[in-house]
Amino acid sequence: MENKYYGVLNSVIVIVLILLFNIFCFIYMIKIKNSVGREPLFDRSEHLLVFGTVANFIQSILNILYGVWVFFLDGKDVKIDIAFYITATFTTRVYASSMGLRIFKMQRLSLLRSGCGINTQKFLFSSSFNIAIISSYSFIITILYLIIYYFWDRIIASVYMIQFLYSLESIIFLIFSYISLPIAKHPSIPTEYIFYSFIWVTGVVNNNVDRKFYIIPIRNSLLLLISVISLHAHATNIRPPFPVDLMLKNIYEIEEVYDDFKEFLEKNGSELEKEAGELYKNLKLAEHTGSQDVVIKAVQRTMCSLVINKDNSICDMDIYDALGYLEGILYNVYDEYMGSNELKELRREYFINFC
Repeated sequence: MENKYYGVLNSVIVIVLILLFNIFCFIYMIKIKNSVGREPLFDRSEHLLVFGTVANFIQSILNILYGVWVFFLDGKDVKIDIAFYITATFTTRVYASSMGLRIFKMQRLSLLRSGCGINTQKFLFSSSFNIAIISSYSFIITILYLIIYYFWDRIIASVYMIQFLYSLESIIFLIFSYISLPIAKHPSIPTEYIFYSFIWVTGVVNNNVDRKFYIIPIRNSLLLLISVISLHAHATNIRPPFPVDLMLKNIYEIEEVYDDFKEFLEKNGSELEKEAGELYKNLKLAEHTGSQDVVIKAVQRTMCSLVINKDNSICDMDIYDALGYLEGILYNVYDEYMGSNELKELRREYFINFC
């Protein structure tokens, strides 16, 4: 009995650690996506990455619980076994198809950037299209698994079919790594898929309880860690070229320039200009990362809080009028910044570090 309680306690600790690790990684991915000045990581398909990772996280927790039930509670129930296999098969295929769609989306974006895919249908980039493809693949494989399990051979379904799928998907990940080489905007993407391939192939290991309880949760955590490291490498290393004619809106699109301008504004700007600079940043962030409703609410919240003018009409501005209004306030300090030694030094350092 004491051994059972000890096993349950260990599993609770492991679940909490995995939960905290996943939460940390998710928050960090969101932080990267919403960072002011970062080049949009649209081809990274964060929503697909998060969707697949959530499926992996669910599988990890279920595997740990199943391991506790078998190891420490001596559980034996065919219905629970088959429910576990169905869920594991479905969530695993969700992850694999999510990662595959990322490369497909990257290919379509590459065609658009090159001018060869002008007529590409917009629905190919929509969330509904992604969900439809992911769900279809996962359901088809799961149903095929059930058919083989009940009407052919259980060993073939639970061992050989799973090993075949892992092997096939690992090879596809490796092929995707090669495909992404000429179209990826950063070398971390093909490298990421090489690691996916090698880690994913561990699925061909004998399908015993030890593998379910230990290897799969560790594997899924490693997959998430690699995704976050790759995303971090992209976000911190790749930068857009420095604009020849630096406009105010460009300042808020390049992190290094924004940080430098913000420091200049703190030293040389009035309270009015400092407030306008912060509000301008919030509006630019809402413009690039939010839906239309989010943008409207951001404008109303931003402009109505502006202490420089109590005219209620500014609360009803659209996003472009609001940005123009704030640009007018910031013009003088922006003009001073354009002729400052701080900007000259930043240009020099930016090009040195960029190269």
